[in-house]
Amino acid sequence: MRKRILTSLSYTFTSNMVNLFTSFFLIIFVPKFIGVELYGYWQLYIFYTTYLQYVTFGIPEGIYLEFGGSHYNELPKKSLRNQFLNLFVVSLFCMLLLIFVGIYGISTDSQKSTVLIFSAIALLLIVPRSVLTYELQATDELKLFSVAMILEKMLLIIGIISLVILRVTKFEYFIIVDLFSKLVTNILLVYVSRSLVFGKIKSLSIGIKDSVYFCKIGINVTLSNLSSILVMGIIRMSIELKWSIQVFGKISLIISMTNMIMVFINSISIVFFPILKRMESNKLKEAFKYIDKLLSSLILNILFLYFPIYLFLQLFLPAYSSGLKYLAFIFPMTIFESKIAMLYNTYLKVLRMERKLLQVNILMVLMTIVVIYPVIWIFESLDGAVFMITIVSILKSYFFRRILNAKLEINQSASIPWDSIIVLTFVCCSIFFSLNQVFLIMLIIVSVFNVYNFSKNRNAWRHLKENINSNS
Repeated sequence: MRKRILTSLSYTFTSNMVNLFTSFFLIIFVPKFIGVELYGYWQLYIFYTTYLQYVTFGIPEGIYLEFGGSHYNELPKKSLRNQFLNLFVVSLFCMLLLIFVGIYGISTDSQKSTVLIFSAIALLLIVPRSVLTYELQATDELKLFSVAMILEKMLLIIGIISLVILRVTKFEYFIIVDLFSKLVTNILLVYVSRSLVFGKIKSLSIGIKDSVYFCKIGINVTLSNLSSILVMGIIRMSIELKWSIQVFGKISLIISMTNMIMVFINSISIVFFPILKRMESNKLKEAFKYIDKLLSSLILNILFLYFPIYLFLQLFLPAYSSGLKYLAFIFPMTIFESKIAMLYNTYLKVLRMERKLLQVNILMVLMTIVVIYPVIWIFESLDGAVFMITIVSILKSYFFRRILNAKLEINQSASIPWDSIIVLTFVCCSIFFSLNQVFLIMLIIVSVFNVYNFSKNRNAWRHLKENINSNS
């Protein structure tokens, strides 16, 4: 069991290191090369494709939940071939519809229409393949999954470097490179998963019934994931509508830098889902308590990444320096979203509590809709709008913890929310003190917390290893 965990972690670690490097490259070099306004359109393409990837109706997520922990050769291939075909047909229809809208216009800005058309093409490349990627993740075939993702990122980097060398500054060519890398990756995924794409399928009626079944299982996860990013989407689009594409681009750069870290953190949750799915139910409670303690000891140290990121952006992208003050408002989100991704979301899926996952995320969306209007259109506070992203993450983390404590029958004593207190201290210090002073203050606070927490929970890792190894 330990060897399998380390192997899975090594594949996902390698894949996500490449992903991290690619994200860093795109965040740093693309805005420097194409300028603030055109970078805003590039970010608009990323923004659209982020949401279009959820036009899956929960089918891939349902497959993931249904067959998580299974082995690849145990999958019902006829049924899964139907799911790939069904999503391909639906995606093709949606792509044609969006292209029609882009051509005949929803905006007087022709560049925004171009972005929408390219995003429609991306939809066809992203959605059907999700069936294959989720199947690989569910069956712990992380080597194949990682190779495909690494190939996509490497092609993207090579393509963008070529554009930089050739001094191509039109954002459309950057999008074409991204689409090409996705196309090649799709060809590889179809090849390695050909037994799930080619061959006999069930009848059309049975295939649709299976789609409805997987949809019922996975739709809560899909909608909860969508509503989770919708919070940030509502805030970002409100900023674009209230201010300008330039302000949108600057805020998007800061958010992208933060999301870059989250991509790496999320790799751990991919590994732990099939492991926890195979774990005996009576051991899940103890594992949760120990993982929770360990994350509390480790995760606050992510705050120290803020300082090198701030300095680097200040030196390398001076055109975006006016947006750097918002990094302190957004960056603490990683503390809470990391714990949600690695622990709370994973456990809610393992315990099949997807509806609770959805309910909390919808609550956060509704809260954002209610609050964002007065913040942006009445008080015209860009600071308040940006800080809302972190506030929502704090609330989500609190609700998820309460739900899981109740489900696992863990004593919900009134413990002090140290993570929230330390994060709010960090934000306040960033407003009133210099960067060096903030670093010294946080170094003292987090170091004291680390010493206290590690001394209190030093046996947590040993107990967690015993739980995992006894499950092998």
